[in-house]
Amino acid sequence: MSDETIERPAKRGILRRVFWALGIGLGLLFLMNLFFPDLDMSMEDRVGLIRIEGVIVDAQSTIGEFKAFCRQSLH
Repeated sequence: MSDETIERPAKRGILRRVFWALGIGLGLLFLMNLFFPDLDMSMEDRVGLIRIEGVIVDAQSTIGEFKAFCRQSLH
């Protein structure tokens, strides 16, 4: 037996493990996205756009609702 025949199965085993690990990782990411679609793991600042239609009668209650929405969206 030569050294080449001994190394080939070891290399195949390592490649097989790497492909399995990549497949499992991609599968987990897919499942996380499927079950938790609103999960945001980015740590960047974001901007939200809120469309307001109609007349704002009471500005204080509207501002309170915006603040509550901001607190809720941060968690």
